[in-house]
Amino acid sequence: MKLELNYTKEEMSENERKNYCASVFAIFPIIEKDIKAKMYEQLINTYSVAVGSTRNKEERDFEIVRGNGIMEGMAVLLEKWEQASNEHIANSKGKDENFDRNNPIGEL
Repeated sequence: MKLELNYTKEEMSENERKNYCASVFAIFPIIEKDIKAKMYEQLINTYSVAVGSTRNKEERDFEIVRGNGIMEGMAVLLEKWEQASNEHIANSKGKDENFDRNNPIGEL
């Protein structure tokens, strides 16, 4: 896989952050399951297939470090998206408390 990194850090506006968190919240349960499944596969691959097929200590250590790095990268993304999902939940709770079920029009 060829990966090119062209990145400039830009701060999100409050509205962009709300939209981002809402989008992550909408798909987080699916992403969470997928990432955890991939992390499990990587764990099994690293400590059975990759380590088992090495010829010496240096190759084994490389495979372990590589596998742990891949898992750490997935864990970082999982944590970031979990925080965004939780932020959306926290921001939505305040709105739900003011919701009046008897008023079908709501606040205008």
